[in-house]
Amino acid sequence: MKREKKKLEEKLEITKKTFKIELQHAKKKAIEMSEEMLEQKLTKMKETYEEEFENLAKQFEVLKGDVDEARAREEKMKEIMIDQEAQIL
Repeated sequence: MKREKKKLEEKLEITKKTFKIELQHAKKKAIEMSEEMLEQKLTKMKETYEEEFENLAKQFEVLKGDVDEARAREEKMKEIMIDQEAQIL
């Protein structure tokens, strides 16, 4: 009986050690996987923000062109008005 008990205790101790090693491995793997997932998400977010920034830059250029064009038309209209006033006087 003592012999069987000792064998069971040894087997239990080996099982505990094995479980501890497997748990450490699982924790390490979970950390690696979460870091990889975070890296992938950060990369995707960076790509999305870069694309959005590029779109905003394009929109800005279009709007800037529209403003420049409107200013040029306004200046032209002022010149026409001044010419017309000069002709009237």
